[in-house]
Amino acid sequence: MKKITMCIVCVFVLLSLLHTVLNYSINGDDFQKDPKVMLEIYDSLPIPERTREIDKKDISRPRTSVFWDIYYHTDLPNNQIMSFYVEELSKKGWEQIEYRGGKGILFQKNKWKIAVNEGDSEYNLEIFKFYGISD
Repeated sequence: MKKITMCIVCVFVLLSLLHTVLNYSINGDDFQKDPKVMLEIYDSLPIPERTREIDKKDISRPRTSVFWDIYYHTDLPNNQIMSFYVEELSKKGWEQIEYRGGKGILFQKNKWKIAVNEGDSEYNLEIFKFYGISD
């Protein structure tokens, strides 16, 4: 029984190592430069009138994703917020894509995505990029 357990553990360790090597070969030095790219995206974000940022959370996972969740307070209705981002992000080269993950809108530029999620008096905006072998 110990030999079988050891074989299983060895197989999982080798698969994990293979995944890491493949991930690095596909994504290269993105792991080091992407936090700076994400900051540049954040700094260039348009913000509607009568809106202020109230919180920002970094929920990145090393070698898996870079991800910021930004919360805003506003008295603007959701339809006005969504229209604002459709217009402004489109001007900056972001393409609106189908959003299956929530109530709002989703944009993509290269491997980066921005999601704008509806809320009552607050909404959140997510900037993210996932790393993976299949991406």
